Amino acid sequence: EKRFKFSKNQHVDMSHAKTAIAALVLTIFGGVLLALGLVIEGLVHTHLESKVADFVSLANNNSPGYRVWKGGPDGVQQYISYYFFNVTNYNSVISRLAVPHLVLTGPFTYILDQTKTNITRLSNTAELQYIRNANLTYYDVPCPPNASFHWTGGPPCSIASNSIIYTANVPLLAIINQINTLAPLKEELAALFIDFVNKRFGNEDLLPPLYAQDIIFGYNDTVVHQFDAVIAEYNRLFNQSLVLRNEFFSLQPQTSPNISRISTNPANPGSFSMWNGYAGSLDFWGNGSCGADGPALSRQANAINGTEGTLFVPRPPDTLQLFSESLFRSATLKHTSDTTFRDMDAARYTLDPELFTNTTFDALSCVFDANGPQGVINISYAVSAPLFISNPLFFGADPGYLANVTGLQGYDAAVTEYDVDPWTGITLRSHQRLQLNAHITPWERLDATRWVRPGGYYLPIMVVEQRTVVSDAFVEAWQNQFGNALNAAASTRLAGLIVGAFLLAVALSLATVSAARCHFTPETENLPENEPLLAHIDINA
Repeated sequence: EKRFKFSKNQHVDMSHAKTAIAALVLTIFGGVLLALGLVIEGLVHTHLESKVADFVSLANNNSPGYRVWKGGPDGVQQYISYYFFNVTNYNSVISRLAVPHLVLTGPFTYILDQTKTNITRLSNTAELQYIRNANLTYYDVPCPPNASFHWTGGPPCSIASNSIIYTANVPLLAIINQINTLAPLKEELAALFIDFVNKRFGNEDLLPPLYAQDIIFGYNDTVVHQFDAVIAEYNRLFNQSLVLRNEFFSLQPQTSPNISRISTNPANPGSFSMWNGYAGSLDFWGNGSCGADGPALSRQANAINGTEGTLFVPRPPDTLQLFSESLFRSATLKHTSDTTFRDMDAARYTLDPELFTNTTFDALSCVFDANGPQGVINISYAVSAPLFISNPLFFGADPGYLANVTGLQGYDAAVTEYDVDPWTGITLRSHQRLQLNAHITPWERLDATRWVRPGGYYLPIMVVEQRTVVSDAFVEAWQNQFGNALNAAASTRLAGLIVGAFLLAVALSLATVSAARCHFTPETENLPENEPLLAHIDINA
């Protein structure tokens, strides 16, 4: 019987040992898996960061980053859509019986083929020199009947491009603006101009009916162009060489014969050193209303900083620099949220709201004569016409801009957005959404402006939405280089954390059981010393 009891206790000891060994093994495996889950992404990220420079390299004609920057179907797909604000109560407006009632008409969508040509590598400065070509092809896919307006990048479509739009006569406004500016200095020219305009223009000519495609691509107003003869006569009589601009500005990307240069340095790929023939600085912005600080602020406003927006610095920070051709100035993009693009993580950047502020909040705004209510960008100096840029539907602007027009309610507001790959800094998808507005003011000496109410108003002309998405070839290259490794690392991390934690939990449970068994007291323990064992044996057991 004594041997039996010793055998039983020995079995307990063996079971305890096996449990302890199992707990130890599970602890080791669980700890290893948990540690792997904690460090695997960091190790993979470190490895991938060494691949970024080659992926985005502008020094390599075959890199995905170069193909995106160059443009064309191998790099990006681009569309540009125009939405016009049609003045539907034209007769009441020119009769001063009502403010303009606007109906958003569109979209008129075009495929945008924007590529770089004549590319030359400047090895001594690590730059690319090029000329940009831009071509528009009408996207002849009809919009569904009664389709509502969406600014969120739905499938592109178009309505008939021969639609009639009543809107501002920008060439005439440009001439009025320039002569009005010159009048205090050149009264004799103003007199010639006023006589010419009053004889040839009536109330209706400042708000004419136009075909949509003419607004997009420009049009020849025969009466306006007759003013060239007036300028020629003025130059002859007063021995001057005055030239006035009267073309239509429509935010349409233009083919430029002038040279641009960008950096190929991996630290700032795509940054301009020359844009459209301007080396480092523009000449659009003078001293404005800045007073003594004008020269310094003018240099700051004219500086060409940033990229065109197709790519930014790898591992982009929360603030990026963009040179916007539409705004004729550099602008700041700020990281506002995170999103996804075709199963790829993306950081969303939007235009800094301070870009639309005025001199009350930003001293630099005096260069642009941003003296009115905040919410618009004055580009009058750059285009020689009283034109202003805003967010669509004056989103985020002072409510006063809506006071003298009706019909802008009921649409979804949206802003310019760039969805940027947080690894490479390449823009995966962008929506540049800008509204062009004409500042129409009365000039009592001109019959054509007498219908304009005192103080004038900002008449919305159009919203332009330029959308860009990277090509399928780019997405495939990105997945092969980064996506597969990132997904594998994320799966390994998740599995390591879950399985490792589970094994550690099981090991803890086994250790707890083992510890409890260690307190099991065999019946032969605690016997008094030298006392016979048989005295404690239960014969009936």
